[in-house]
Amino acid sequence: MADNSSNSNRNIIIGIIALVIILLLVFFLTREQEDLVTPPEEPIVTEPEAEEETVEPQPTEET
Repeated sequence: MADNSSNSNRNIIIGIIALVIILLLVFFLTREQEDLVTPPEEPIVTEPEAEEETVEPQPTEET
């Protein structure tokens, strides 16, 4: 009986390790795809913001 329980424990441990490895692979693969998609969007978004910031601090109308 000790052999059967040790075999089942090994199978459980191997299964848990396999799940962790698969989850890590999926996490890093999806993370790399997001990094490839987001950087081109950031400069396009920051340019209009910079223009808006230069337009806002003009107190010539108030004075």
